[in-house]
Amino acid sequence: MRHAARKTFAALACAIIFTALPYDRAEAARELRRVRGIEFKGLKYLSRYEVLRQVSYRVDGDFLLIDLGTLRDGLDKMSMVKTYAINGDGDRLVVVIEENVPTHVVVLEGDGVLVPVELDAAMRVLSTGTIHAVERPVIVASAGDMEGGGPSPRLLKTLRTLSEIEKSGIPVMRELEEVDIVEYPRSRVLLRGRRTVFTLEIDRGSIQALNALVGYLDAVRRYPARSEVRPGAAVLN
Repeated sequence: MRHAARKTFAALACAIIFTALPYDRAEAARELRRVRGIEFKGLKYLSRYEVLRQVSYRVDGDFLLIDLGTLRDGLDKMSMVKTYAINGDGDRLVVVIEENVPTHVVVLEGDGVLVPVELDAAMRVLSTGTIHAVERPVIVASAGDMEGGGPSPRLLKTLRTLSEIEKSGIPVMRELEEVDIVEYPRSRVLLRGRRTVFTLEIDRGSIQALNALVGYLDAVRRYPARSEVRPGAAVLN
């Protein structure tokens, strides 16, 4: 995911993900480009297959006949794409993409269904159904927390508070794996590589207490099943 043999691979890969163009006179009205391959630059979160999924093509011998109009339309529709440029380089097509960066990964829970949603720093929805920013902690919320297309007040407060605390450089923020706010205002927090389920409110005092507690647990290499954390105090179970 991330030239003889490569030509065959490119054709096969495109055959899987593209929608074939019909062989009719409508081709004359399309903006078609005959290329041996497509190169993408600037992709960190998106895969080339996501970008190409809506592109129309047909195989023409060792070449691909690409409908550039469908490529532009597909890029225009992708909220993860900030800007793009399509250029030619000999018999190759070069697509340079600047991505919008997912700041928050939210998984909505409702009726036994989990739906991931990614938001940028301005709380705009960038993607639904796919997690691109796998390095970010997952915020588990109720399905109703994104009704209307934007975060609810409690989800918004949680995301903003986490962002502010992360900027302060508290070490435990780099260890966050999952924050479940379904039972807000108390949240269930999981850290990377540790089995303990920490229960706390998402505020600076509680995160500072969590940071101190985790430092102690790491030192003694003891991780209880659960821990209640409050500013200045913690209970181990």
